[in-house]
Amino acid sequence: RFEVMQNEMSEVKNKNFCYEWCENEPPSKKLISDGDILIKKLVENQKKTDITLQQHLTHRKEFEKGADITPLSRYNPGTSNLSDILSSTKHFNDIERLKAAGLTGQDAQLYLDSLNGSDYLHHNHKNWEKSLLEKHLEQLKGLVQLHEAKASQATEEKNLLQYGLTIKPNSIETKLLKFALGNTKQTLSHPITSVDIKDIEAQRFQHLNNSNLASISTIRKKSRKLQRRLDKTCNVSDVSTPDLPLNTKSKWDLKTAVESVPNIPCVQKKTYTCSPRSYYTIRNGEIVPLTNSGIPEQHLVATKLSLDEIKSLPRFKDYSPGNPSKVRMVLVLCNCIRSLGSVPEKSGQQC
Repeated sequence: RFEVMQNEMSEVKNKNFCYEWCENEPPSKKLISDGDILIKKLVENQKKTDITLQQHLTHRKEFEKGADITPLSRYNPGTSNLSDILSSTKHFNDIERLKAAGLTGQDAQLYLDSLNGSDYLHHNHKNWEKSLLEKHLEQLKGLVQLHEAKASQATEEKNLLQYGLTIKPNSIETKLLKFALGNTKQTLSHPITSVDIKDIEAQRFQHLNNSNLASISTIRKKSRKLQRRLDKTCNVSDVSTPDLPLNTKSKWDLKTAVESVPNIPCVQKKTYTCSPRSYYTIRNGEIVPLTNSGIPEQHLVATKLSLDEIKSLPRFKDYSPGNPSKVRMVLVLCNCIRSLGSVPEKSGQQC
């Protein structure tokens, strides 16, 4: 065991010597560029599993606005000397810097005019009210200061990272600096982190805390009661069930199929007759239909009007019996009837 410990200590000493030797070495030929850092950062973001895609999309993203390409002749048209070109170039750079901060072209010109003094500003912008102009100018100054603070912070971080990666890429200080700058892991957004577990336990298991537990004597009493019930059920004699009568109509043991007789329903023949006759009578000199169909035919024949009584009515004063028709009746016969002798007397329909 002592020899193993000596070997481990010697390995540690060798590693320390190697680190000291690496620190004194010149920088390697292959330096890490900004593109390599960006690619590695993107790969590390893809490996993150502590955040969902929906949460990643809802995060606020910050982008640096690029400068629009504007020809220099727009600010200094025509021919000019060297001083005019230098002043127009400076003015062009100031305008583009303010546009990158989120200002429009008019706001950028207003901010540059404010640097020349309040008199110059009010003289060039007479259409503005003084109070509104001062308020708008304060907003523009806040945007410019915020943009400059972000730009300076980003520049410092970039310079520090490039300095640490390019001077000694294999040194311990560079590795520690790289680890510290890249270790930006987000905290887990779990719902339990914002809630105390003790409160959850008190809410969920409150009914168990309030209920009184049974004592030992109560448990023993219930066990003795259950034991007596089991002994009573075991000592009961088996009651013989009566034999059920055999079902002689059952066919569960047949080996051959029984021919079943088809159940053909009986079709009852329906007799088709003429529609019932309609009867009429005269009441108070008017013809009225009889609703009661139970009047005997003999009574109707006895009360039948004669020819003179019919002509006495003003409506039928020119009534004449006329010549009798040779066609007595039109019959609607069934296909099964072959002769008129088999047709009943009342089986026709009067035309």
